[in-house]
Amino acid sequence: MKMDALDHWDLRDPAALLRELITSHGLVTGVSMLTLVDNPSGDQRLRACVPFDTSIGSAWGDDDAAELAMSRLGLKQWEFECEPKFFPTVFPVIARDGRCVARRGDFAMTHALRYANGFSAFTGSPLLITPSGWCDLFERFGAATPALADSA
Repeated sequence: MKMDALDHWDLRDPAALLRELITSHGLVTGVSMLTLVDNPSGDQRLRACVPFDTSIGSAWGDDDAAELAMSRLGLKQWEFECEPKFFPTVFPVIARDGRCVARRGDFAMTHALRYANGFSAFTGSPLLITPSGWCDLFERFGAATPALADSA
Protein backbone atom coordinates (compact mmCIF):
# COMPACT_ATOMS: atom_id res chain seq x y z
CA MET A 1 0.00 0.00 0.00
CA LYS A 2 1.19 3.51 -0.78
CA MET A 3 2.56 4.92 2.47
CA ASP A 4 2.56 8.68 1.81
CA ALA A 5 -0.53 10.88 1.39
CA LEU A 6 -2.87 9.82 -1.40
CA ASP A 7 -3.53 12.04 -4.38
CA HIS A 8 -7.18 12.44 -5.40
CA TRP A 9 -6.71 9.92 -8.24
CA ASP A 10 -5.05 7.20 -6.10
CA LEU A 11 -7.05 4.19 -4.94
CA ARG A 12 -7.42 3.99 -1.17
CA ASP A 13 -7.82 0.19 -1.31
CA PRO A 14 -6.96 -1.44 -4.67
CA ALA A 15 -7.60 -4.93 -3.24
CA ALA A 16 -11.19 -3.96 -2.37
CA LEU A 17 -11.80 -2.82 -5.97
CA LEU A 18 -10.39 -6.11 -7.29
CA ARG A 19 -12.52 -8.18 -4.88
CA GLU A 20 -15.62 -6.27 -6.02
CA LEU A 21 -14.77 -6.89 -9.69
CA ILE A 22 -14.30 -10.63 -9.06
CA THR A 23 -17.42 -11.18 -6.95
CA SER A 24 -19.89 -8.73 -8.50
CA HIS A 25 -18.70 -8.23 -12.06
CA GLY A 26 -17.24 -11.61 -13.03
CA LEU A 27 -13.59 -10.60 -13.48
CA VAL A 28 -11.81 -13.68 -14.83
CA THR A 29 -8.49 -14.48 -16.45
CA GLY A 30 -8.26 -13.10 -19.97
CA VAL A 31 -11.03 -10.47 -19.64
CA SER A 32 -9.53 -7.16 -18.60
CA MET A 33 -11.70 -4.23 -17.57
CA LEU A 34 -11.71 -0.49 -17.62
CA THR A 35 -13.22 0.79 -14.37
CA LEU A 36 -14.57 4.18 -13.36
CA VAL A 37 -14.19 4.99 -9.66
CA ASP A 38 -15.66 7.98 -7.86
CA ASN A 39 -13.63 9.44 -4.99
CA PRO A 40 -10.88 6.77 -5.22
CA SER A 41 -8.82 8.17 -2.34
CA GLY A 42 -11.90 8.43 -0.09
CA ASP A 43 -14.88 6.10 0.02
CA GLN A 44 -13.90 4.60 -3.38
CA ARG A 45 -17.18 3.90 -5.21
CA LEU A 46 -17.11 1.82 -8.40
CA ARG A 47 -19.43 3.64 -10.80
CA ALA A 48 -18.99 1.52 -13.92
CA CYS A 49 -16.82 -1.12 -15.58
CA VAL A 50 -16.55 -2.38 -19.15
CA PRO A 51 -14.44 -5.13 -20.76
CA PHE A 52 -11.33 -3.64 -22.36
CA ASP A 53 -8.77 -4.97 -24.85
CA THR A 54 -5.47 -4.28 -23.09
CA SER A 55 -3.48 -5.32 -26.15
CA ILE A 56 -4.11 -1.95 -27.81
CA GLY A 57 -1.12 0.26 -27.60
CA SER A 58 0.61 3.07 -29.41
CA ALA A 59 -0.44 2.13 -32.95
CA TRP A 60 -2.24 4.76 -34.99
CA GLY A 61 -5.95 4.59 -34.18
CA ASP A 62 -5.61 2.67 -30.90
CA ASP A 63 -6.69 5.78 -29.04
CA ASP A 64 -10.02 5.53 -30.95
CA ALA A 65 -10.65 2.12 -29.32
CA ALA A 66 -9.72 3.59 -25.95
CA GLU A 67 -12.06 6.56 -26.53
CA LEU A 68 -14.91 4.16 -27.34
CA ALA A 69 -14.28 2.19 -24.14
CA MET A 70 -14.17 5.39 -22.09
CA SER A 71 -17.43 6.62 -23.59
CA ARG A 72 -19.01 3.22 -22.75
CA LEU A 73 -18.16 4.02 -19.12
CA GLY A 74 -20.56 6.96 -19.42
CA LEU A 75 -17.89 9.66 -19.44
CA LYS A 76 -18.55 12.99 -21.13
CA GLN A 77 -16.02 15.01 -23.09
CA TRP A 78 -14.02 17.39 -20.92
CA GLU A 79 -15.28 20.96 -20.77
CA PHE A 80 -13.38 23.83 -19.20
CA GLU A 81 -14.93 25.13 -15.99
CA CYS A 82 -13.66 27.96 -13.85
CA GLU A 83 -14.58 26.13 -10.66
CA PRO A 84 -12.13 23.39 -9.63
CA LYS A 85 -13.82 20.03 -9.41
CA PHE A 86 -12.94 16.49 -8.51
CA PHE A 87 -13.29 14.09 -11.39
CA PRO A 88 -13.69 10.32 -11.22
CA THR A 89 -10.69 8.16 -12.10
CA VAL A 90 -10.40 5.46 -14.76
CA PHE A 91 -8.37 2.41 -13.71
CA PRO A 92 -7.42 -0.28 -16.23
CA VAL A 93 -7.49 -3.75 -14.65
CA ILE A 94 -5.43 -6.35 -16.53
CA ALA A 95 -6.55 -9.92 -15.79
CA ARG A 96 -4.20 -12.55 -17.20
CA ASP A 97 -2.52 -15.88 -16.53
CA GLY A 98 1.02 -16.19 -15.29
CA ARG A 99 2.96 -14.71 -12.43
CA CYS A 100 2.08 -11.30 -11.08
CA VAL A 101 5.12 -9.67 -12.60
CA ALA A 102 4.85 -6.80 -15.07
CA ARG A 103 5.38 -7.65 -18.72
CA ARG A 104 6.00 -5.19 -21.53
CA GLY A 105 2.53 -5.86 -22.95
CA ASP A 106 0.88 -4.91 -19.66
CA PHE A 107 1.74 -1.26 -20.37
CA ALA A 108 0.55 -1.19 -24.00
CA MET A 109 -2.81 0.38 -23.26
CA THR A 110 -1.48 3.23 -21.13
CA HIS A 111 -0.37 5.21 -24.21
CA ALA A 112 -3.76 4.83 -25.89
CA LEU A 113 -5.62 5.83 -22.73
CA ARG A 114 -3.43 8.86 -22.26
CA TYR A 115 -4.23 10.23 -25.70
CA ALA A 116 -7.89 9.20 -25.57
CA ASN A 117 -8.46 11.02 -22.33
CA GLY A 118 -10.34 14.06 -23.57
CA PHE A 119 -12.89 13.05 -20.98
CA SER A 120 -13.73 14.48 -17.57
CA ALA A 121 -11.72 11.87 -15.68
CA PHE A 122 -8.25 11.21 -14.38
CA THR A 123 -6.39 8.08 -15.50
CA GLY A 124 -5.09 6.02 -12.57
CA SER A 125 -2.39 3.38 -12.29
CA PRO A 126 -3.11 0.12 -14.10
CA LEU A 127 -3.75 -2.85 -11.82
CA LEU A 128 -2.56 -6.34 -12.76
CA ILE A 129 -4.30 -9.40 -11.33
CA THR A 130 -3.30 -13.02 -11.96
CA PRO A 131 -3.80 -16.38 -10.20
CA SER A 132 -0.71 -15.55 -8.06
CA GLY A 133 -1.97 -12.17 -6.77
CA TRP A 134 -2.17 -8.55 -7.83
CA CYS A 135 0.00 -5.45 -8.15
CA ASP A 136 -0.24 -1.78 -9.01
CA LEU A 137 1.98 -1.45 -12.09
CA PHE A 138 3.07 2.15 -11.44
CA GLU A 139 3.29 2.28 -7.66
CA ARG A 140 4.92 -1.16 -7.36
CA PHE A 141 2.96 -2.66 -4.51
CA GLY A 142 0.57 -5.57 -4.34
CA ALA A 143 -0.33 -8.74 -2.46
CA ALA A 144 -1.10 -12.44 -2.87
CA THR A 145 -4.84 -11.84 -2.37
CA PRO A 146 -7.17 -11.25 -3.99
CA ALA A 147 -6.17 -13.41 -6.92
CA LEU A 148 -7.92 -14.86 -9.95
CA ALA A 149 -8.99 -18.49 -10.06
CA ASP A 150 -6.40 -20.58 -11.90
CA SER A 151 -7.65 -21.23 -15.44
CA ALA A 152 -5.75 -24.52 -15.76
